[in-house]
Amino acid sequence: MRSHFITSALTIALGLATPIALTIGFPEVAVAQTVDQRKVEADRLRQQGREQFQSNQLEAASQSWQQALQLYREINDRQGEGRIFNNLGLIYKALSDSSKAIEFYEKSLLISREISDRFLERIVLSNLGNIYQSLDNYSKVINYQEQSLAIFRELKDREGEGNALESLGLAYHALGDDAKGIDYYEQYLAIVRELKDKKGEGNTLGNLGRIYFALGNYAKAIEYQERLLAISREIKNRKGEGNALESLGLAYWSLGNYAKAIEYQERRLVIAREIKDRKGE
Repeated sequence: MRSHFITSALTIALGLATPIALTIGFPEVAVAQTVDQRKVEADRLRQQGREQFQSNQLEAASQSWQQALQLYREINDRQGEGRIFNNLGLIYKALSDSSKAIEFYEKSLLISREISDRFLERIVLSNLGNIYQSLDNYSKVINYQEQSLAIFRELKDREGEGNALESLGLAYHALGDDAKGIDYYEQYLAIVRELKDKKGEGNTLGNLGRIYFALGNYAKAIEYQERLLAISREIKNRKGEGNALESLGLAYWSLGNYAKAIEYQERRLVIAREIKDRKGE
């Protein structure tokens, strides 16, 4: 009994008591551990939500991100909070709830600027531009994509720069400013070639061809659509090939060359049936 008493006294004297005694003696250590643990758990939930979102498990992803958001707020992690708001915007965009998506994107944008997180800011600006594009609000698209373009260039993000240029080209063309539309598409074309993005190059050639067709410049329209046709065949993109053939048929029809127009449209018809494109057929 006396031996047990001595052992217990030594244990306390040497600071080897229970974890409760340690917590009382060093409260800041316990708080730090709690913060670190919550940060780890929030990051895990954020990653889990990303994986669920990529698997189209939207409800599960939303739940994971909402839980992560709560933890980030508890530990005052503004960067984590800003990223979650952006992610929740993606959820609502996928659910076609544009107003809710915009609400979350704007919250994320506010935080990104508050903490000077340029990486997050460029992503959110681009997402806002994309959602307004889906709503055909092209003045808003231009506003957000021009801001994102400046940051993508600042950070030397060529892929992001290209995406912003493409959206700006589409927006200006939709608003009837074809000169600006062509300018942005040409800048985008240079980037996709630099990045060796053949599909992106083909899409841009097709867009440029359609603008020149709308302007009545059929020779230029044919030039771009023939280049699209060559790339589509090179990368075995049957849909792109069909689109080029259709556009070429329309251009030759506009020029009064009906034999050529029929030739291209018949080839287009074969592809439309092959890929089961009933609308194209």
